[in-house]
Amino acid sequence: MPGPDLGMFRAEAATRLVGTLALMATIVVYAMALEALRRTETGGEDDDKRVWYLGYTRDFTNTLGVVLFWLSHYLLGFPLHLALAAGSATTLVAYLLDYAFARALKLGRRTGVLIAAMVIVTLPTQLSPHRVCDGFGRLIATLFG
Repeated sequence: MPGPDLGMFRAEAATRLVGTLALMATIVVYAMALEALRRTETGGEDDDKRVWYLGYTRDFTNTLGVVLFWLSHYLLGFPLHLALAAGSATTLVAYLLDYAFARALKLGRRTGVLIAAMVIVTLPTQLSPHRVCDGFGRLIATLFG
């Protein structure tokens, strides 16, 4: 049974399931990558002991997060340009939450908390992707139209 027409293709139930699983996997992988970065950052507080490639690793991790979230939203049925907007916004929210949990709140088990928070943040995308897609479309049209 065809799902809602989101512009690029019809999001059928099997495609949405794959998109939801990809989104959950991306949340877990990105949260674990951010945790690994935090451990590396705090491993050597002295500037002489910090590894030179840490900044590049952080950039690569965030780029990988954007790409994986972009593909996840595309598999949920978003058109490519809206999937990019949603993926970038999701990555930014995940990074800001990780930063808040690690630096401001100093949580001990922040990876699990980040995963739970991101699952809650992405629930509207999983449950009603056509409404979120329409919202991103209107936002882009308002900002750039």
